[in-house]
Amino acid sequence: MFALSFRGFAQTGGQVTGVVIDPSGSVIVGAAVTITNSKTNLVRKATTNSAGYYSFPVLQPGVYSVRAEMGASKMRSAKAWNCR
Repeated sequence: MFALSFRGFAQTGGQVTGVVIDPSGSVIVGAAVTITNSKTNLVRKATTNSAGYYSFPVLQPGVYSVRAEMGASKMRSAKAWNCR
């Protein structure tokens, strides 16, 4: 099991950043993170860096889901997150 956390900031657009960690609290390097706009189905992808962080800058306001994967291991998803 893996944990997925994120923070969002927005006014007329926004940014979602976060870190992917395992149950022991260790960061996951190289995890594939995908963010999807629920209304437009626009998909963006990022990979976690050496500190386990990812970032999706310049997002349009909307409802997003975030998913992380590492190899064949499916990680947690955060669904219906509202970026305003």
